[in-house]
Amino acid sequence: MRSKLLAQLIYEEIVQDIRGRENQPENDQRYLQLLLALRSALIERGDPLIAMDIGTDTLLVNLSHQLPFYRALFPLYDTALRGWPDA
Repeated sequence: MRSKLLAQLIYEEIVQDIRGRENQPENDQRYLQLLLALRSALIERGDPLIAMDIGTDTLLVNLSHQLPFYRALFPLYDTALRGWPDA
């Protein structure tokens, strides 16, 4: 249970850090490196699930999943194809 809570906290901190990344002081970059190292350690120990809000829905994904990074870097990532005609 503790690893799941820790994984959620690490995920949320990483996403916040990525969103505010411009002009980061060096100590903030070290903080991100620490978070990524903790993330890697948790992934090696079982890859716990995290809750990720997408619009009005909550998705459960493994901490190792890259979608949270894509969403943090590209906030409209999941909406880009809406409105395209079906192939």
